[in-house]
Amino acid sequence: MREDGVLHFERLPQAVSIRLCGMGWSALQPGRWEWRLAKPYWVFYLNDRDGGSVSVAGEWTPLRAGRGYLIPPRLPYETTCSARLRHLYIYIDIIGAGHIGAAGQSRHLLEVPSAIDLGWLLEVAQQAGRCLGPAEQAGFLSMVLDVIAPELPSGGILPDPDPRLRPALRHIDRRLSGHMTVEQLACLCGLSENAFTSRFRAAFGTTSVDYVRGKRADRAAMLLSSTAWSMERIARACGFGNRTYMARVFRQVIGISPGEYRHASAFERH
Repeated sequence: MREDGVLHFERLPQAVSIRLCGMGWSALQPGRWEWRLAKPYWVFYLNDRDGGSVSVAGEWTPLRAGRGYLIPPRLPYETTCSARLRHLYIYIDIIGAGHIGAAGQSRHLLEVPSAIDLGWLLEVAQQAGRCLGPAEQAGFLSMVLDVIAPELPSGGILPDPDPRLRPALRHIDRRLSGHMTVEQLACLCGLSENAFTSRFRAAFGTTSVDYVRGKRADRAAMLLSSTAWSMERIARACGFGNRTYMARVFRQVIGISPGEYRHASAFERH
């Protein structure tokens, strides 16, 4: 369990790690469930009844009762609901040397195989306010990796753009709310600032500063979707310092303001 209360689960030897960043449930009504944005993280949906549908690339897929579905990050999709149902949603971040969350390898909706029993998750959804325990979270995240693995390159193994950067990437992920400098990140990797900057741009096509800004915006999007925290609290938790700076970066990265994003996500926070 991470010190910030978010479970961090690692799978070896694939150099893949995954974390559960937020979860909740909604009692949806017909015509109530509408979403038309791309989220910067993986989303898992599970409904207790038929009636919900998701459209990816213009193709509508009914979400069958008791079946789990995964939507890759930054994949535009639409949703709708034609019946009263209980809807469980879980936000997931995949971390690793490959950082596939930036674009995702899969460009379609992934369905959890019918052989995997998700009845225990439905029971959780029936208990308003109950979160998954550590063992339940670990089991769930392991299942998610099994479903996603075939969509990744090299049979589920993420490419490592530069092993020397791992300490910095780990630090960014686990200390996102804190202040960090290029000098500090370079030191963690045992590199000079110039060497670190050159390696980072070669590996990710951007600077470490812009990379951190993007990760902070993504984390803010998760919190806007899954909590009722104030804008100031989210800004501090994501390392922005204040809501004004967060709003400017958020719009640059996500494309809309934090307030607009929260409003669009309101259906998932009852």
